[in-house]
Amino acid sequence: MSTELGMADSASKKEPPKDAKAGDMGAVQLALVQTLGAALPFIFFIDRPWDPYAAAFTCYSVLVFSLAFRDAECSLRKREVRRKIPGFLLLHIPLLAAVYAFVSFSIRVAPQLPGFMTREGRKGSMFEWIVTVALMMLAWRQEHWMRKIMKRGSNESDLSQTES
Repeated sequence: MSTELGMADSASKKEPPKDAKAGDMGAVQLALVQTLGAALPFIFFIDRPWDPYAAAFTCYSVLVFSLAFRDAECSLRKREVRRKIPGFLLLHIPLLAAVYAFVSFSIRVAPQLPGFMTREGRKGSMFEWIVTVALMMLAWRQEHWMRKIMKRGSNESDLSQTES
């Protein structure tokens, strides 16, 4: 009898799939496609003074939230995750302020940089790539914080349900 319960308990525990890395890579690719899709409407607003900021805010937000809610573990279908959305938005607001400051700084400093950093090539300038990678690293960090909060909340709710 105890072996049957032990087998039932071990069968009820979900093991992560072996190709979890491939799933994460697919999610990252999907997030990049979503970011590109969100940035395309800004083609019509090129040469506006607010264009770099609007593009950075939109792409950053789409990237962060599509990475954060990319799998079933942190799905918006879970009530615990939906309850944390106001907190995620409060976390997102100061980071958008950081994005604004970083974009403003990069626009102001770009004319003072050496020519090899700002020279436009077929794939953009080195400085544009540095700014883009820095913003992507900030987005990845925010996504990491959000997923950590979601997992901590789901672990606490799992414990409270098992105690009841």
